[in-house]
Amino acid sequence: MKNTLLTFFFITFVCSPFVYAKDLYFAGFSFLGNADQDFRYPVAVNLFDTNNTVFKNPLDTALKKLNRNDINLIYDLGKISSGEALAISFALTDEVIERFSTKDGVTNAYKIFAQILVFDFNEKKVITNFPVLVQNETITSGIPSSDYDFEIFQQMYLDTNFAGSIFNQWVKKLQDVKILNSSTLHLQLRNVELDTAVLSQIPDSLKNKNLLKVRSAQKLEYHISSKQNVPILPFTIGQIGNFKKGLIARFSDGIEYDLTLPDADFVIDVLIREFKNANVDKEKFVVKIFGAFITLKVLEPLSGKTYLDSKFNFKNELVIPKSENFKILNIWDVYQRTQDSLFSKLSKQISLKDDKLKEITKTKNIKKQLTDFEEVIKKCK
Repeated sequence: MKNTLLTFFFITFVCSPFVYAKDLYFAGFSFLGNADQDFRYPVAVNLFDTNNTVFKNPLDTALKKLNRNDINLIYDLGKISSGEALAISFALTDEVIERFSTKDGVTNAYKIFAQILVFDFNEKKVITNFPVLVQNETITSGIPSSDYDFEIFQQMYLDTNFAGSIFNQWVKKLQDVKILNSSTLHLQLRNVELDTAVLSQIPDSLKNKNLLKVRSAQKLEYHISSKQNVPILPFTIGQIGNFKKGLIARFSDGIEYDLTLPDADFVIDVLIREFKNANVDKEKFVVKIFGAFITLKVLEPLSGKTYLDSKFNFKNELVIPKSENFKILNIWDVYQRTQDSLFSKLSKQISLKDDKLKEITKTKNIKKQLTDFEEVIKKCK
């Protein structure tokens, strides 16, 4: 089986050294995604193009809060010699804005997705990664301007005193994750497919460069990884020759690396099924129901063994008094928030398997299947 190929351009930073046990070379900030997907993180790209060291100080400041006695961060990649040389990078995945109207105005949810990416610098091979997410919500009287959106994201990147700092969240996650070696078993979200009904209903903005696939993948990766404390190899899409490409990172000096992903020992395949909505009219209020539906499979590629194969769904009910001036600004924001809730609930139920499980699936032997999936996850920790 051919390894997945990923292209990197790194930004190296000079930061204050820490003295810990295991050498880990700091490769700095990187953009993660397809080569033509800068539109996924436009604010970060704008900041970087203006000043390619703009993320140095906030990331350096956040890293000073790291308190681990089992790793020694080294900030000079030039000291790497032959043999194992594990490196770590902050890898940016996406910027997302979701909006919905309430009686108080417009709620704006700003999200930044990133990864803790660990790789072997000499072998140019990804070792492991952990998804990271930070969210900040604001309420405005109307839909804010693009300048307002820019300033919010800029604060989330550059102000480490801000509660919504992505670098603080990244370091907080790094505080507890296990830095693995290359012999560890790997779990990967391998495929995300859209059924025919979804292809016919999604807007062009989400068809563009497979954006719905990519964002569905990163949300599911995040929820499974964070709820189950397990690393997940990144979902990749796009092509370089005969290899898939999924990561971009840019060094300030323009050096480019091609990194391979190890073969996954266990894989997750997901089918995104038709999104649905309905209205239930009552005397004094309206109930708006939005549904997200998927089919999820967990397999072992080598043997073909299936551990999980089930349909899941979640119905998000919004009870709206008729006296309120409530508007759905973008139905796809609601659909994606509903899908996000489904992924969150499903990821929790892998280990909980309680009475709430029946709210998201009707599969008869689902507890047995989720137990099998949980055993797979334990092998990959």
